[in-house]
Amino acid sequence: MTSSPAPIPLSDAALQALQTHASQGRAAWAAGDLPQAEAEFLAAWALIPEPKPAHGHAQSMASGLVAFFMQTRQFDKAALWLERMREAYGPGPDASEADFIGAALAYETGDLDTAFQRFQALYKRFKRRPFQDEDPKYLKFYLQRAGGASKP
Repeated sequence: MTSSPAPIPLSDAALQALQTHASQGRAAWAAGDLPQAEAEFLAAWALIPEPKPAHGHAQSMASGLVAFFMQTRQFDKAALWLERMREAYGPGPDASEADFIGAALAYETGDLDTAFQRFQALYKRFKRRPFQDEDPKYLKFYLQRAGGASKP
């Protein structure tokens, strides 16, 4: 079995700048300034050198950008960042997080057949574990669509 190489660390200066942009992005988001929040988050992402997936911070930044775009209902942008998130996570056990987010994104955009198929694949592999700490509406949707196989 081969193991993934250790993530490449960022320099102290790049890490500090990344954290500053991310913090400013969260503050702008909290203040309702979505364009400024997006600009700060993208500035933080830009500080990660290529190849981005080789850096540990690429995972958290990409998943954070997906969350930002989903929560602000910018679903087209969320879908683009979901692909970057998949690249950052790569194959393996962590890929199921991107699979869940992909299912949730399909649900949120009204593509319920795709959402069900993706949730079903996760449920078959992991049962309720991927649904833990997530909005209960996703598990409820899946179970209802699956024929009420069990109660949430």
